[in-house]
Amino acid sequence: IRVDDPTNNIKLSDLSNRSIQFQDLFTKEELSLLLSKKNRYELLKWRDYLAISFYIYQGLTTGEIASLTIYDVSLEKEVVFIMDSRNCSRILKLNPNQIMAYKRYITFDRPTLIKCKSEQLFIGKLGQPETPDGFHYLIESQRKLFPNKKLNPKTVRQSVIVNLLMDGLSLIEVQLFAGHHYPSTTERYVQEDLNELRSEIDKCFPLK
Repeated sequence: IRVDDPTNNIKLSDLSNRSIQFQDLFTKEELSLLLSKKNRYELLKWRDYLAISFYIYQGLTTGEIASLTIYDVSLEKEVVFIMDSRNCSRILKLNPNQIMAYKRYITFDRPTLIKCKSEQLFIGKLGQPETPDGFHYLIESQRKLFPNKKLNPKTVRQSVIVNLLMDGLSLIEVQLFAGHHYPSTTERYVQEDLNELRSEIDKCFPLK
């Protein structure tokens, strides 16, 4: 007869979630703080707002944002078209705030910024298409907002996906939204209920 609990030191976790550190993710309210980034260049204000908004509203990857062209956003339909070579292309709804930012950027700021012939949506301060490093900087330069978390484009995208699941969207809806090729990729974002797992263990080992 044992007087100790043999399950006391068991760590409850789902190995399929090992690459997602849920404690490092952000709520929708926390993500919205990224849109308040101050810019030393007034001409880049709405460009940066629009780029960051694609991270937090559509959960796009840096590569997807860098690949956007002026033809991929439709104000008439209020959507953005995401092209994917893996047959995971998708059409995502724009947030009303993005429509305002896009109008300002595409009408006034982009024509002023651009110094070359390019169809890329985002232009850097030197007049050339913005690089992936430039988009990374928009996010990572705001790490001081969350000193105890890992803020980068990857954790922002993961946060968007997890928040959608928490809002009640189905796995297939989130899979289509995120452009995941396999359903198993989306399933990794389902958070396990550790309290429920502990309860099940207590039923089998009701030691006090």
